[in-house]
Amino acid sequence: AGGVAGSIAAARWFRLTHLKRTLTLAFFGCGWAAAFAAFAGSRAAMMLAGGFTGFSLGVLTVTLASGLKAVLGAERLGWWCGMGTGAAYAVCNLPFVFAAPALVQAWLAAGVALAGGLMTRAFDVRGIEEVVTGEHAPKSLAAWVAILLVLVWLDSAAFYVIQHAPVWKAGTWAGAWTLGGNALVHFAAA
Repeated sequence: AGGVAGSIAAARWFRLTHLKRTLTLAFFGCGWAAAFAAFAGSRAAMMLAGGFTGFSLGVLTVTLASGLKAVLGAERLGWWCGMGTGAAYAVCNLPFVFAAPALVQAWLAAGVALAGGLMTRAFDVRGIEEVVTGEHAPKSLAAWVAILLVLVWLDSAAFYVIQHAPVWKAGTWAGAWTLGGNALVHFAAA
């Protein structure tokens, strides 16, 4: 619910002129939520941490996706998105991150979110002119929403199946060599 609310809020109030500030606040919100989760000692506190994590991550994701072209330009946008996504998946699959206790993972997430918030200060928002093309027609927009929905659903379904099938989980996420291989494959594929 927090993620959906954050995504809707970010989409509704996105302004390129506020990109740096919104990204900084969203990163810091994610970091605060991760640090709060490390201390949460009750069900209510964990629900609050989860809701705030979802909200902040929803704002962050939609704002970042909406501002990428302005920050990176269109020329090599796909390459940069692949590098960022590949690096993120690779780091998450490194044994010292993947197999770390939940408390350590929470603090790692808080640190990464803090670093992300600080890095947004270096963004050079070039300011892009909106061009009305066929990509923005309602039919095209619906197609892109459907494509992204399927992509995220397949990713989530694959992880769910693997995590709940002991043989598959052991074959894909057991041991330092396997995790290191996952990191390399994710980075190379992205």
